[in-house]
Amino acid sequence: MRLDDLDDLDIICSVRGCTTGDLLIHEPEVAVARRPAKPAEAEAGGTSPVTPRLGRNRTLPPA
Repeated sequence: MRLDDLDDLDIICSVRGCTTGDLLIHEPEVAVARRPAKPAEAEAGGTSPVTPRLGRNRTLPPA
């Protein structure tokens, strides 16, 4: 959830006279199911692929 969503939730609760716990349901199994699957080699202890971080800490080419 974004911070704006939480602000909206607070407004809804103040209008309805309830708490956020009255509106939200804790479903940890749903959160686990939504996680992306790990690659098979990472689970087996292999190395994970390198992901470049473009645009960060880059130097200028030589003149």
